[in-house]
Amino acid sequence: MTRFRSLRSVGAALGILALTACAQQARLGPVVDAPTGAHHVGKFVWHDLVTHDPAAARTFYAGVLGWTFDEADPGAAYTVARRGGRPVAGIARLGAGQAGRDQWLSVLSVADVDAAVATNEANGGQTSVEPVDVPGRGRLAVVADPQGAAVVLLRTFGGDPADVEANDGEWLWTELWAKDAAAAVDFYTGLVGYEHETMESGGHDYGLLRAAGAPRAGVLTNRYPKVRPNWLPYVRVADTTAIVEKARSLGGTVLLPPSPELRGGTVAMLADPTGAVFAVQKWPARQGGSK
Repeated sequence: MTRFRSLRSVGAALGILALTACAQQARLGPVVDAPTGAHHVGKFVWHDLVTHDPAAARTFYAGVLGWTFDEADPGAAYTVARRGGRPVAGIARLGAGQAGRDQWLSVLSVADVDAAVATNEANGGQTSVEPVDVPGRGRLAVVADPQGAAVVLLRTFGGDPADVEANDGEWLWTELWAKDAAAAVDFYTGLVGYEHETMESGGHDYGLLRAAGAPRAGVLTNRYPKVRPNWLPYVRVADTTAIVEKARSLGGTVLLPPSPELRGGTVAMLADPTGAVFAVQKWPARQGGSK
């Protein structure tokens, strides 16, 4: 279990105030280049990396995933990452004096941020960043759900990204590692209005969350005691093994290597050089593997 020690802080609500600090220092900007006017409630529409070392993060993600960046200044408060010209993520700088761990934060589209915050608190969740209007982006809040998983709630001003198939190097999926998957499914169904179904996967139950008929997220019961509840984002890749080797060569850590028993060897879990955790998934996955 030692390889999972660095996962202890995954999903912790530490460092997320950096997102608000960036909102005060610079425009975060919209999550799409052109307004769509459409909202897809229940969809994870964006991912932000909060980190003490944006320069190291840029070098890593450029080399591993082929990302480019709008802002060349390594001291910038906020930088937008792109893949093939499309915006894919943001990098928010944690100042030298700011406490917190480097981590990825997943951003969930909701119909009403204030109502969602109230529902979360009524069910035992906590609010880390109260609802705030961020110029160019929307109204957002940062919360920890009743089991402690951090998530950003957002109602965009200009609309959410359209539903299009992810390309290599773009976000493919978002998955909640929960203490209690069934309770988490019930909570997010009430929070967002998801439809859900329970699937068998590798001998364990897997909750599939849908909104307006579209699959939006997965929920599983975390089997590693040292891993805190967290929303884990997945990036689509063409070759999982090659990406793992590239990540290792650029200072990343392989937390969960490809294994035939885990989705047919198509998935791996990595930490970038700053310690932020994400997963990679070859897609479409081979048949016959299990989650």
